[in-house]
Amino acid sequence: MKRSKAIVRNTHISTLDVDTELKGDLSFTGELHIKGRLDGNVISSMESHGQLILHTGSLVSGEITAPRIIISGMLTGNLFATEKLTLLSGAVVNGDVHYRSLEMQQGATVNGTLVPVDGL
Repeated sequence: MKRSKAIVRNTHISTLDVDTELKGDLSFTGELHIKGRLDGNVISSMESHGQLILHTGSLVSGEITAPRIIISGMLTGNLFATEKLTLLSGAVVNGDVHYRSLEMQQGATVNGTLVPVDGL
């Protein structure tokens, strides 16, 4: 009998809330919602299958590396989406954007270079 392999993703959800400001680097697994301000780098390894969501009104100053990233807030720094990047209307990225898969809605802004990359 052949057994199938299931991929189990971490369903842990963390939130940096609206009235919160953090200075320093942040690493995570699971899902991270940023609604406040972060001055530092954000990192999630490819193995974690992490998802980062920058909400409207959020502000991140630093480099972001994560498998899946959804932005409707503002990022000042370079971005590396190892699986998929979604830029929603109102998103502003001031930096270079490295991505494997990109979805960009009308009204999103990138002030930098879009760099499609295989094997990030």
